[in-house]
Amino acid sequence: MTAGFERYYWQQRELERALIGFRSIDDTWSSISKAFQSEIARPDMLRVQFTLPPDFLATTALIRQQLDALPKFDSLGLLSSLHSATFEAIRQDQKFIEELARSMTQASIPDPVAMRPMLDSLVSVEAIMGLGSIGKEWIDIALQPHRAFHDFAKLQLDLAANESILARQHRIALLNPSMQMLESITRGLDLAAIMRPASEEIWIGPTPDINVFRALATEVAAYDYEQQDVDAGSAVDNSCSNQIVQLGASIVQLVFNLNVESEREGGHPVFKPTTKTMMAFAIIPSRVAQDADSFAAVVDQLYFLLYEGSGDAKRLTALKDRSALEGLWRLKQLRLGFRHDHDHGDASATKVKHLKVGEAYQAYTGQVIPRTDADWMAAQLALYEDLLGMLQGIWLR
Repeated sequence: MTAGFERYYWQQRELERALIGFRSIDDTWSSISKAFQSEIARPDMLRVQFTLPPDFLATTALIRQQLDALPKFDSLGLLSSLHSATFEAIRQDQKFIEELARSMTQASIPDPVAMRPMLDSLVSVEAIMGLGSIGKEWIDIALQPHRAFHDFAKLQLDLAANESILARQHRIALLNPSMQMLESITRGLDLAAIMRPASEEIWIGPTPDINVFRALATEVAAYDYEQQDVDAGSAVDNSCSNQIVQLGASIVQLVFNLNVESEREGGHPVFKPTTKTMMAFAIIPSRVAQDADSFAAVVDQLYFLLYEGSGDAKRLTALKDRSALEGLWRLKQLRLGFRHDHDHGDASATKVKHLKVGEAYQAYTGQVIPRTDADWMAAQLALYEDLLGMLQGIWLR
């Protein structure tokens, strides 16, 4: 990273911080030219270039060039040479899905299931392997989201086979936007592998349950695909599942960015990289809460990452006033609701504990406890939005 680039980056950061408040003032923000608004948005791109290691960026750029020249699985040389059963299953599943979708689709639609988003989602795995950050034993874990997508795609094609031509076209149109979720879903594992200290063993344990596509299947099942005006792309983009994925990926990216920024300023990581951190990075963008147990599992990972990982919030309160960390305090109450005995202690203390947990749920769902699958998913979505806003406030401090 050149000194000139770093100087330009920090100048852009200061500009973004100075003008970020205008976005909430419609008259002021709308008076700024579109060209200047676009220039202000450039730190989003620069931030990625600034925080990711240069060798990782160079390696991914080279792999993408190879895919531009030959968009085939064989262009992912390291993955192809592993003889991994999981990678081979992905290759075969992709071929099967493409051929089946093509056989069901009108000839005027040349590419009903594009291979490139699948290949793009594997670039970072190939790059991290090339840099020696992971070994073969990590591959099966890294590729689970891709297997989960293919299970979703096969389900949609099975359903499409027994539907009208119109419904079939709508159903097949779900696949490409769903596949594009993969890059965000896998971001956590990618960043965890990059961030892992050399002294820390990479996490190898029970494979995380990637339930995003199962949740998405439930959500898109509510649509009537016999209707002409069904917009499959919007059905995916607007789903709670996709929103949770995108918010979760943004949360782990900001955690990663804040660590890199702190280290480049001569300090220690804000969020200590540990095996628990790596697990949290993997699960936060890939798990959708559909009941109390799955919501508790998500809360656990957020708590390990944001509260315990910051030294019981000490490193966060050093950066931001406690009043700006309300999302973290709500998260702490939610975890107390699952992991602590609220009836331990005197009656007045127990009552206060229950009220605080209820207030946290009330803030996110409008009720003191979620009741349905949709309620739990909405609670997760609101929690992610709250925590992301908090992290953005720290980033733009």
